[in-house]
Amino acid sequence: MIERKIFATYAIDGLYNGFYPTDIWDIDKIPTENRIEITNDEWQQALQHRCKVVDGVHTLAPFTPTEQSKIDLLTVRLKRNNLLITSDWTQSIDSPLSSTLKSKWAEYRKKLRDITKTTPYVYPIEPI
Repeated sequence: MIERKIFATYAIDGLYNGFYPTDIWDIDKIPTENRIEITNDEWQQALQHRCKVVDGVHTLAPFTPTEQSKIDLLTVRLKRNNLLITSDWTQSIDSPLSSTLKSKWAEYRKKLRDITKTTPYVYPIEPI
């Protein structure tokens, strides 16, 4: 039985851009430039967290507060946009909603659009 090895490739900034377990990849097909061998534990860590290669060593590289804020904002915007899309029907001319309920949905949608103006981000509750 051949021993499984895991190779990883990384970009100039050290961030991983490929993982190559030898039970799946033919070792002759794995890129050799900017490549290191990593353990299974390091591979699992890299799949769950941001990691990079520093001086040839696998290293955990947590996001800076600024980077994390940008990620959080992007996450909120993606969820907000999805909620707006799924509630578009409430504002159409032929919507089956009463004018009162349609108005409540309009208010809900306004709160969604304004969600990124303050922190913490608090999602409004859908009208019933």
